[in-house]
Amino acid sequence: RVPHESIEVSELAEGDVSIYDEKISFLAPSYFLNTEDQGLLYQVGISLPLVVKSAPPTACIIPFLLRRKSSKDTIRSFVMERFSAAIEARDLSSLRQWLGVITK
Repeated sequence: RVPHESIEVSELAEGDVSIYDEKISFLAPSYFLNTEDQGLLYQVGISLPLVVKSAPPTACIIPFLLRRKSSKDTIRSFVMERFSAAIEARDLSSLRQWLGVITK
């Protein structure tokens, strides 16, 4: 059984299980199996909105976004938010860097 619940990753608290724990096995491409008790299987995924939100405003994440399999409208929205924020902040160096990476 693969639980279909989202969790936010944070620092481990005492008593939490780490992916480096000997009871946890990695199963390609994106699963972790906890072999303790009933053997829970976890599927690991990335929340694109959380990645975008957590990236610093000057981070050049546009190439990363362009390689995602999300809808083009979603990607376009994230890219335009980044460009708009940089333009409003008059951050020309970030814009220049991003455009240089995209046009390569």
